[in-house]
Amino acid sequence: MAIKLVLRNTSESVETEEYTFDQQRITIGRDMGNDLHIPDTSRVVSKKHAEILFKDNGYEVEDLGSKNFTYLNSSRLESGRTYSLQDGDLIKLGEYEVEFVELNPEPEPEVEPELVDVPDFDKTVFESSFVNPFEEEVGALMASLQRLCSIYDDESPNRRADALRDALNTVDSGEIHEAWTLVLQKLNGNRDIIDGDATDPIVHDPAAKGHNGEQAMPVSTPVPTELALSPLSIESSKEPPPQFDQVMDILLNVLSMLVSIPWEFRHEFVGHTIAQTPESAILYEGNAHKLKDFLLDPGLDEGELARRLMLIEEGGDEVILHQLAMLDGYKAVVQQGMHMLLREIDPIVAAENLSQSSALYKAIPRLSRLVASWGLQDKFKELRAEDWSITERRAYRPSFIRAYLSRMSSGPQKVANPD
Repeated sequence: MAIKLVLRNTSESVETEEYTFDQQRITIGRDMGNDLHIPDTSRVVSKKHAEILFKDNGYEVEDLGSKNFTYLNSSRLESGRTYSLQDGDLIKLGEYEVEFVELNPEPEPEVEPELVDVPDFDKTVFESSFVNPFEEEVGALMASLQRLCSIYDDESPNRRADALRDALNTVDSGEIHEAWTLVLQKLNGNRDIIDGDATDPIVHDPAAKGHNGEQAMPVSTPVPTELALSPLSIESSKEPPPQFDQVMDILLNVLSMLVSIPWEFRHEFVGHTIAQTPESAILYEGNAHKLKDFLLDPGLDEGELARRLMLIEEGGDEVILHQLAMLDGYKAVVQQGMHMLLREIDPIVAAENLSQSSALYKAIPRLSRLVASWGLQDKFKELRAEDWSITERRAYRPSFIRAYLSRMSSGPQKVANPD
């Protein structure tokens, strides 16, 4: 069933945008890869914020663990849970609203397509008395493949793919590839076959008859994709190397430490306490074992796995942005912090301050400069005796924090351009 989504920005007087969809799943977020892209420059909307699913002849909406939540008609949605949608419902994401509109076109009668087998009149065909020696073998092969498909459909979906791969692994993949290549070469006049592709496909003539007078089966009948025998499909089913778990543990340990760095820095240095949602809190615990269970839980469905991977991606973006923000803060300290410290012992500034405080000093500039120089000697001694942490907090930290937070709030769109 087709639907229409009407997008509007509630904070700006801009025209609404309408999008029509007719699919099972519609993703919504500020990432360009979403079906419905939200151009939110303030980054309140997550990269993959929510999704709309078609289930049981109706549409439902689900929040994908967004940091700033999703609202349905002013009610906040619980992450990971689906909510039914009705015509006219409003989905709110940050400053954006998405109106859900059902479209009910008149159903068109289903027409069975007419299969027409067009003969190739330029091709010479076998005479009617010819008995095809391959017909029986090809028929047996197709019957075997049909039985294989039937067994596959009847087997449990949780294990049938692995069971089929396991059975295929008992056959030498090189022999299969060579045999199939040989067959294609025979069918195509012994021409070389590259990567198993024939350069001149076989044309089946519908007028050709088998030895029993029935329609002959074309030798180019495709084999179901799921059952295609190729070296690549067999090789891909191999178990991971023995060091896989060790490498994964090391990578997840490094990841868990990296992701928590920006959060800990802002808490300890900037003094900001950032509240994490229950869904994303596990990323900032620095616990690699919990993170491994979080990502590799075999019971995850496709939607939940996508949501968790999105959280990891956003955490990685935050780490990159943190490094650039640290660089901006350092530049600000060198440029602004040092300027502020030098200003405190600048004789010209000190003399101007005296002139503004007294008419006598204003009338006699030489006297103001002399008195200012005496005061600067005391100021210099005071600065030398001052604890470095006090100087850092007073002269350097404010400019660092301003530059750091400015970069952190700029969003990942500036990550590629640190200057």
